[in-house]
Amino acid sequence: MQTLRDEFIAEVTKLTTEAMGVYVILLLGTGHHTEIANDYPDAPIQIGTGHPDLPGVRSVKNYIPTHKEIHTKLTGNRELIFELFLSQLVQKWFDFLNRIYEKALNENLVNNGTYPIPIAKARIVLSANPLDFILDIKTSACREFDFLNSKEKMKTIINILGAKQRISHSDKLILNENIAIRNIFQHAGGIVDKKSLDDLGIQSLQSDEGRKIINIKAGDQAIRTAYDIEIFTNTLINIAKSLIL
Repeated sequence: MQTLRDEFIAEVTKLTTEAMGVYVILLLGTGHHTEIANDYPDAPIQIGTGHPDLPGVRSVKNYIPTHKEIHTKLTGNRELIFELFLSQLVQKWFDFLNRIYEKALNENLVNNGTYPIPIAKARIVLSANPLDFILDIKTSACREFDFLNSKEKMKTIINILGAKQRISHSDKLILNENIAIRNIFQHAGGIVDKKSLDDLGIQSLQSDEGRKIINIKAGDQAIRTAYDIEIFTNTLINIAKSLIL
């Protein structure tokens, strides 16, 4: 399980580092950035509310690429935006949960594991040979898990890993809010709807603009900033470490 955790952390760290770099390049303009990347290829980019040497200025501390690294990445894909990166981070999260479930299931079926996995409605062929029989069970169970909603997936994995007391309430809120925002971007054109807020049990979403936190209510346009993405990635890493010690 630790290998799955470490691979996930590496994936979201890499993805978020790319997100920060793309954000800066979009602000500077790719033409201007070509000169910077050529003159200062190994210099790290800077994201913050002002000059980093001034007091009280907030800067993104983690996931910072060099100018050359992100310029090379952007030339192959110029349409990346924060909404896309958020979607990719959420998908990485779901893939991580799926891999945990599959790993636990395989341990139980093949290696006499004792993970408390709920009974799945497996569709199997009774005349199959033993190896096919096990494969049918795994395939059917994983498919059933894949179709669970995000909260049910999380609940199932927490129970399997015995991690109920290890996940903080604040981390759960940040996770669920960002998944909801991803869904809003994909299915509602980015406009926040009341049902999404009701499902979260909140009156408004929040976005961190660096200097202040803004509330996003029903009917408003959902947004994600560099600070939101940094917080979300830190949260994903925190939860991954809490799930798998």
